[in-house]
Amino acid sequence: MPTQKKIIAAFGLICLILLLIATISPLIFIKTEPFYMVENHDEYPHNVTITVTGYNGEYSEITNYQLNPGQSVSGEKPDYLLLKWSIPFISTGDYRYYVEAENMSATYNSTPHLVNVVIFELVNESGKLNISVMESS
Repeated sequence: MPTQKKIIAAFGLICLILLLIATISPLIFIKTEPFYMVENHDEYPHNVTITVTGYNGEYSEITNYQLNPGQSVSGEKPDYLLLKWSIPFISTGDYRYYVEAENMSATYNSTPHLVNVVIFELVNESGKLNISVMESS
């Protein structure tokens, strides 16, 4: 009888190790994209504030940037969120991205995963700064 319990425990341990390998392996082999990118396509520098708020308060970030003309910056996805998003049984939920620059703002909701990125572009159209938003996978 004790031998049967050892076999069951060993089988359970092997299953747990295989599940762990299946969860972590995408992080090793897949190139992850940044959380977001902000690009300044204007001929003037701009101060930019980006706020990212996660589903059910699981993540919050407020970052300020000084972007020169033609400059772009990106925010990296935290490792603990990458690990969470690689688990197939856990739902991510929408994240809220809010960008503000020179009294202009844009809000975008997206469900982040390993290979998507939200891109904010600062563009001067007819003397007025606009913020365009797109998502790439």
